[in-house]
Amino acid sequence: MRAQQFTEITGRRRIWDEFRNDAELVARHRITQEEMGLLRGMVLVGKFTDKRDLLAALRMLRHGGCN
Repeated sequence: MRAQQFTEITGRRRIWDEFRNDAELVARHRITQEEMGLLRGMVLVGKFTDKRDLLAALRMLRHGGCN
């Protein structure tokens, strides 16, 4: 695996772990298990830089912004 790919994967994993382990954020936004699963899939293929990006993706999921 190339170093850049490894760095991208590691960064995605860090962002995802920070997001899913933030119990206060998950509760405040009432994120369901189904939504968490969808967001996890998006992290694998998307370009997310922090939790705010994931919250924006959540808003799009909830409000049909991906149509």
